[in-house]
Amino acid sequence: MFALAPVAQAVEEMVVTPGPMIFPPFVFGVAMLVLLIVVMGITFSFRNMAASHPKRSRITVYEPVGHPGHPIIEPAEEDAK
Repeated sequence: MFALAPVAQAVEEMVVTPGPMIFPPFVFGVAMLVLLIVVMGITFSFRNMAASHPKRSRITVYEPVGHPGHPIIEPAEEDAK
């Protein structure tokens, strides 16, 4: 069926030597921390966007035009919410 001995022997013989790094390892950690803080700041800048727009804005809701085989469904009244 499946022999484990050749697999174990191959693992013992395998030697991995990493190449030289451009920066020390802690620089990569600091760079990722800075990147995550920047992404968090961008995400935080979009907080409370629903409250910043009026209820009756110029933005219209997408209404389908009725493709063949798909009937047009009337949108619900906004006051019924």
